[in-house]
Amino acid sequence: MAVTSSAAPLQRLDYDETLPLPSLSGTVGAYALGTSASLILYGVSCLQFYRYGRLYPSDTFYLKAFVVTLMLWETLHSVATMHSCYYYLVTNYFNPLALLDGVWSLNIQPVVSGVISLFAFTFFARRVSLIGAKSSVIALAAILLLLASNVLTIVITAKAFQIENIQRFGERTHKIASASLALAACADYLLAAALIAVLLRDRANHTRASWIEVATTYILNTGLLTGTLQWLAAIMSLRFPLELYWATFGLVTMKFRAITLLSVLNSRKTMTSRGITVFNNSTYTRNAIARAHRLTAVEQFNVPRDPREDGPPVISIKVAAETEVHGRSYASSITDIHNDMAKAEC
Repeated sequence: MAVTSSAAPLQRLDYDETLPLPSLSGTVGAYALGTSASLILYGVSCLQFYRYGRLYPSDTFYLKAFVVTLMLWETLHSVATMHSCYYYLVTNYFNPLALLDGVWSLNIQPVVSGVISLFAFTFFARRVSLIGAKSSVIALAAILLLLASNVLTIVITAKAFQIENIQRFGERTHKIASASLALAACADYLLAAALIAVLLRDRANHTRASWIEVATTYILNTGLLTGTLQWLAAIMSLRFPLELYWATFGLVTMKFRAITLLSVLNSRKTMTSRGITVFNNSTYTRNAIARAHRLTAVEQFNVPRDPREDGPPVISIKVAAETEVHGRSYASSITDIHNDMAKAEC
């Protein structure tokens, strides 16, 4: 039985004969593996997104809009990777030389990945800056590194549309791609180091946690895992410029961006369970209102508590008794009771 196909006929393309043809396993094979793994992780992020909507319906509009927008970009990223696989594996099934040509869904992925990274880094930089004044410097440095990485991704995307031949594109841009991935990895490590340092100083609160909770807290929720994957992608891009091994790690990293952010949001505790009080005196001053706003942000961004920045929280309880005798009310004396939170928890 004859087999027919709607694919474009096999044509001879103008490729650089001084460069070897990319292997099928190292290009579309590696890309297909990365796509498959990223789609599995996309399902995990969708589940996390569903849990977030159910668990925290009272979050601010801006935070909910932030999360929804991030998921829309993640969806676009997944659609682009699926289209690329379909283009090379189905549409051009009988045209192996099509591996040398780029396609729009493959070319736009650096920019889409850069936008996703910008969303994730904005969240984590804000989270780190709320730890204390010194941590704000680290957050600013991480944002600057990410902006430099995003500038390089824009350059890569522009070259992808200018250089139609993947051979020449990989040969001319692999150093820029490696630099972009390395800068993003350094930014990840800066933020992760700041968070891990605070968690270690406050490790007394994690003594009863299981190893899964500890791994989630220190490896996933800090961004340490995404930084490591970015470094692996940078090394692969530099070592194999004509292959797509780096894309396998890059595609997975983008999905872990959303998973990490949603994991942080879904593991939040209330201020009461974290041992935090808003008012420590009976006067509603401007400082108390500012503290209330800051602690609200601390709770929303699930910021770990630094014992050096915050002193032991204090509960202020005002007790007033009122008695009524023959229809007339008499107020008794007011007693202020100040207990240390550690004693209150006992």
